[in-house]
Amino acid sequence: MSLPHPHLILPIDPPYPAPPYARDELLHEMFAATAGRFPERIALRQAEPEPDSPRRTQITYSELRQRASQFARHLRSCGVTRGDRVVICLPRSLDQYMALLGVLEAGAAYTPVDWSFPQDRADYIATESGAAAVVTGGGRGDAFRAAGAKVVDLDRELGDIAAQSVTPLTREDTGASPEDAAYLIYTSGSTGKPKGAVIRHRNICFETRSNAALLGLTCEDRFYAGASLAFDVSVEEMWATFFVGAELLVGSEALAKAGPDLGAALAREGVTAWAPVPSLLAVIEEDIPSIRLLNVGGEACPQDLVRPRPRR
Repeated sequence: MSLPHPHLILPIDPPYPAPPYARDELLHEMFAATAGRFPERIALRQAEPEPDSPRRTQITYSELRQRASQFARHLRSCGVTRGDRVVICLPRSLDQYMALLGVLEAGAAYTPVDWSFPQDRADYIATESGAAAVVTGGGRGDAFRAAGAKVVDLDRELGDIAAQSVTPLTREDTGASPEDAAYLIYTSGSTGKPKGAVIRHRNICFETRSNAALLGLTCEDRFYAGASLAFDVSVEEMWATFFVGAELLVGSEALAKAGPDLGAALAREGVTAWAPVPSLLAVIEEDIPSIRLLNVGGEACPQDLVRPRPRR
């Protein structure tokens, strides 16, 4: 693959002191502020392997904020409150982002579980995290219920969610604080059972501001969300994009498995920013002329992969 002078983010220390990014803020408040500035901009767009897929959908920042607030109120009506952990196990879709924003607005912390995880692993994470509820769909609700989980099934409860007010919940409503947990990410479990890492609002808000500045993202960017929400690179993809008002291109389950064909889809979609692992980048042969930034990480990066190559 040849790229037009991409910006490669390498593991080096910046030669300048970090700006004062600390704020008294919550993660979903950062998103809400962006929705206030750019209500009609596209926040999320679904991408499929084929250009003529009937499933292509998109949603603006204003629409996503409203749906997240409706879902937050639905969660509160189901008993979810400040400090609760809520598992999100959904296919790669726009609904994932509505759900996690709603969990945060309800005052809880989201715990993402990859849709492809075996049910016993998903059940383990739900139990070990002490989840107050599991947000799912696609027929997996009964499996989680069988393990004793309280289930919020998007397929079955869509009408109840849509009936909720779009007025956002505030700190006065939830009592949430920047010291509260925002999300839990579980390890792969390669050395034993998966372990959850708790990340607080104050920490991830600081990281989001500094990361967006380091990457130089703007509201004109289109960031490909290729990572599963169950892996921490998704945090960078998602929140830095939301912070600047850019567009997050959400890859479907099919696109995530596209392998070398992924390059053609990213070129067609006009992606400007991407955070692949080196082993995936190495198999992409398609030119992606729109790419201006590659944030390569997660594995050792071969020198040949980052050396500029002439366009064919």
